[in-house]
Amino acid sequence: MKTKAKAVIETIFPSNLSEVASKSLLPEIISGPNERYRGKLKRDGDIISLEIEAEDTVALRAALNSYLRWLKVIYDINELI
Repeated sequence: MKTKAKAVIETIFPSNLSEVASKSLLPEIISGPNERYRGKLKRDGDIISLEIEAEDTVALRAALNSYLRWLKVIYDINELI
């Protein structure tokens, strides 16, 4: 894959949710990459960083929408608890 577009999302989770969030996103990082994009997940304490590399901006936008939606679901579920 030739990378033409790249984005990094960094978010701070409450300490009790940081590990849960990273474990929840990990299967998507592992199984999600295809020929058009790939993602990397890093966790440093309460900070979760997602790096997405794509072959074009359309693939980058699709991947960003997916990961941002998953992050929002994690936040929303935490609010319900």
